[in-house]
Amino acid sequence: MTSYQLALASAEKVLNNSVDKSAALSDLLAVADAYSNVLSSQNPKADLSALQQQVLALPLPNASLLVARSQWASRFQLQAAVDKDLLLAASLADQTNVLELYIVSLRLVYFSKKYAAAYPLLKQAYTLDPNNAFVLDSVAWVLHNLGQSPLAWAYLQAATCREDQLSASAKTELIEHKRAVLSALGKTKPAPSACVQVQVQNVLAASQAEALGILAGDVLLSYNGKAISTIDEFDKIRGPEKPNATPKKLIVQRQGKPLSFAVKAGKIGVDLKDVPITPPPLPEHLE
Repeated sequence: MTSYQLALASAEKVLNNSVDKSAALSDLLAVADAYSNVLSSQNPKADLSALQQQVLALPLPNASLLVARSQWASRFQLQAAVDKDLLLAASLADQTNVLELYIVSLRLVYFSKKYAAAYPLLKQAYTLDPNNAFVLDSVAWVLHNLGQSPLAWAYLQAATCREDQLSASAKTELIEHKRAVLSALGKTKPAPSACVQVQVQNVLAASQAEALGILAGDVLLSYNGKAISTIDEFDKIRGPEKPNATPKKLIVQRQGKPLSFAVKAGKIGVDLKDVPITPPPLPEHLE
């Protein structure tokens, strides 16, 4: 047994018994890399499969370790091993950890092109953190690659409204994703989109709004045929009205569906708030 084989066996033993398995796996992969480099330098045509299979056969208990090993396997172009580790990582990912869900999903997308496998992870990450621009962009890209480009565009718009969270490289990637989705939609320019919407926070008792059936959570879309993006816009559009003025049509959105109300002059009886836009709900499953 060579010194490298002894070192690898020792590293494997440490991995099995160590509390800090992440550091132990990193050390083991470093030994495996050094060993493979020595074998290759001695014989450029050396068969590294036995060494690689030894590393790939190690039972790893969590998603982060599997992701690390998949990265290692990708350097040797062991695609089947990469796919296997990442799919197992997806099944073990912590459903309460946004970062872990995001990282595993990214690996599935960019290393394995497993968009359908990445989707439930990103859906869960979005549920946990719906204002995360990185997650919104990734959700959009997966939707686009699963044939849902119109919905993907809504999520890209939401990511754009939060792009101050993104790094320079992530902003560049967001732009590239928007170009690809627009191309799929047959558009060259994005439609203008507001980054906030007017949401009903509270309906006052015995008010016109209560009588009409307007509810907290409703989003104001238009008034008298004019689109509403902010509270200031709504106030300007409505303006002062005569007491006997003809009722005007107020369109709101509730659970993704538009509803119309005939609003009379005077106070409507709602507390409003400008809130960040929210894209439509995600489908439960996508293939």
